[in-house]
Amino acid sequence: MNKVSLWLTVGYLLMPAYLAIFHLFVQDDYRDFWWIVTILFGILALLNGAIRFWPDRKKHRMLILLWIALAIAFVATLCAHNIGLSFWGDNYLHVGWFLYLILTGFFLNAISLSRAEIIKVAKLFVIVATIMGLVAIINNQITDKLFFSENYPHQAEENFPYHGIFVNANHLAYYLTICTVVAAGIFVTAKEKKQQLLYFCCFSILVVLMALSNTVGGYFGLIAGLVTLIIIMIKTKHKKAIWRCMAIVAVIFCCCLIPYKNHGSLVGRNIGDAFGGRAAKEGREVKMADYGTGRMEIWQDTVKYINRKPLLGYGASGLELEFKRDHKTPDTPHNFVLEIAAYNGIVTAVLVVGFLGWLIWSNARRLKGKETTKWAMPAIIAYLVSALFGNMTFFVSPVFAIFIGICYTETIKA
Repeated sequence: MNKVSLWLTVGYLLMPAYLAIFHLFVQDDYRDFWWIVTILFGILALLNGAIRFWPDRKKHRMLILLWIALAIAFVATLCAHNIGLSFWGDNYLHVGWFLYLILTGFFLNAISLSRAEIIKVAKLFVIVATIMGLVAIINNQITDKLFFSENYPHQAEENFPYHGIFVNANHLAYYLTICTVVAAGIFVTAKEKKQQLLYFCCFSILVVLMALSNTVGGYFGLIAGLVTLIIIMIKTKHKKAIWRCMAIVAVIFCCCLIPYKNHGSLVGRNIGDAFGGRAAKEGREVKMADYGTGRMEIWQDTVKYINRKPLLGYGASGLELEFKRDHKTPDTPHNFVLEIAAYNGIVTAVLVVGFLGWLIWSNARRLKGKETTKWAMPAIIAYLVSALFGNMTFFVSPVFAIFIGICYTETIKA
């Protein structure tokens, strides 16, 4: 029965390979294909995870925080202005209560994996991501068609087809923060020379792709994850691993030259765009927030909306109407914590953040003997930091849920 958990997890993490093959034969919108397969794997993972979880449910007392949060989110969905939208989500990110249920399935499925299976899952995940990254770096045209929607810059002007896997560079960066840090962690903790060389190459390729995506959230997430990894290596006294961490720093430094050469700056312009400022648009000056880029103003508006409905929020994907009333283009908070609070209420956000905080703290206290935690926890932190600048997505959030399950597994085994 445990093999079912393994194959469901592996099957979903192979998704980029599925889509690459699909793209070769069907030159059409395949985001719907990914969503359908996500539903299929998510429901199967939920059923399998629930069956395996139920007999040992008394051992998982801290999960009461997530069950309460899920229940409150369901009530918020029923009280939303558009119940159908809040349950199923829109056709863009599909963020709704149904997605929360699918994430629960991937999480429950992951906590039933053994340590040996977790290592296999992580290695395969990194290899698949690296192959996709290598294809993207070699052929920019395939990158445009495979990773991003070709019509993305015209989002505000027309109803365009969402046919890119990640739609834009920000969403690709969320994915990369996880797989890049996992690659670095496996490289640092590997004992065999061949394994070290393989995953150092994987890490280098993924970092190059991250540099080409050139997004602030991705940079901050990657830095946070790698710093966490280095701290863990120092705390666990892996002397040889510390030298490997220096090699990681060297690769990062070299890759910093890529966005500087291609975009004229590394983070300066990005930070200016992300936190505010103005830009020229069709001969006139506009606020970056009007086009979903100025995060600071979007966050301020979101806090204002949360104050209006702090208990249950607006339901998932229910904030677009509030932005439109203020004559603004953004339709999401572009912040993981604010998104939960705005959609499902402040209490739900506190419960979710509280669980994640407990999970990280519990793993940080006892690191000895937890080989998988040494790279799984930095990956979680990397995603969380990048998610402070972005939204929940149906194509990356399940991966995050899987790695939360991996970290939780080590916690309950301690």
